Amino acid sequence: MIINYLWTNRERPKLLSRRWSKVWAKRIWNWLNLMMIVVRRTRFSLKGVSLGVLTIVGDLNLDGPGRQLTVGDMSFVGSHVHFALHERITIGSRVSINDGCVFLTATHRTKDVRFGTRKETITVDEYAWIAMNSIILPRVHIGKGAVVGAGSVVSKSVPEFTVVAGNPAVRVGERSRNLCYSPVEWVAAFEAWLGKPELRVDTPQFRDIPIANTPSETQ
Repeated sequence: MIINYLWTNRERPKLLSRRWSKVWAKRIWNWLNLMMIVVRRTRFSLKGVSLGVLTIVGDLNLDGPGRQLTVGDMSFVGSHVHFALHERITIGSRVSINDGCVFLTATHRTKDVRFGTRKETITVDEYAWIAMNSIILPRVHIGKGAVVGAGSVVSKSVPEFTVVAGNPAVRVGERSRNLCYSPVEWVAAFEAWLGKPELRVDTPQFRDIPIANTPSETQ
């Protein structure tokens, strides 16, 4: 799917021009990275993870059955992201999750004399951005376009287009509501084929690709 899309919609500079040479040099240089993206998608799909169209994932740490994790279209999940899959984790389309984040779907009951556990789902809606090394706790719902600052610990749900940061995470601002992008369009392995997003004139934008319903739309 990825290779076919990139080839079909590739930038087509004039043959043997300076731009043509530069573009193909980038494609050759990034070929191994592109293959690693495809291999990782295949590996995690075989583990039961549901990955949307053109979604890129790093080297994830799955603690539990992969079928409990769903990621929508054109989302980016960085490396060393830990998913504790005791319950379902649903990530929408065009979501950015940076390296080192942790998603916990189970915890111990502090008032239980037997130290029992409770399991809760986690939902992340489209266009959300979860910055590096953040921790998302059980039953949290990250709203559309919300931002979680680096290193934050999120124990309560975040309203759409709200920016939170800290431990515990608290509201520190708001985000623009006119979002229209995909985090994968800046990945070098994709950009080498499609060209820079801001310069693309003869290839379809990622934002024009129909995407699946986000978690909030399907509930």
